[in-house]
Amino acid sequence: MTITYPDGTWVQAMLLSRSADTMRVALEGDDDARSFECVNGTWVSEDFQPVVVTFEWEKIKSVCTPAVSDCVCSQELAAELISRLLDPEADALEEMLSALSAAGQSSEYPDLPALVN
Repeated sequence: MTITYPDGTWVQAMLLSRSADTMRVALEGDDDARSFECVNGTWVSEDFQPVVVTFEWEKIKSVCTPAVSDCVCSQELAAELISRLLDPEADALEEMLSALSAAGQSSEYPDLPALVN
């Protein structure tokens, strides 16, 4: 969790115990546990400063969205992959993997991402 004080400073903390209106936390870099009390929906420190408490599960996680160009292949490769899906052969995957060069790039399928190093 992160505790942010009115002046903008913040500190990482670990929740030790919590009830509906109180919590005890261990602040990073501090040897003593601190108490906070919730008064009218606002967390207040021991010295009566209002603080903002942000729990890790409340933080917005950034999502890595691939670019469209990372998801597009040539029409030839798409046609080849679709035909192999529609008419699977026992050794089709082995044949495809054997086409990969030592550098990990296919000479037969240049748009195919490297599968092996």
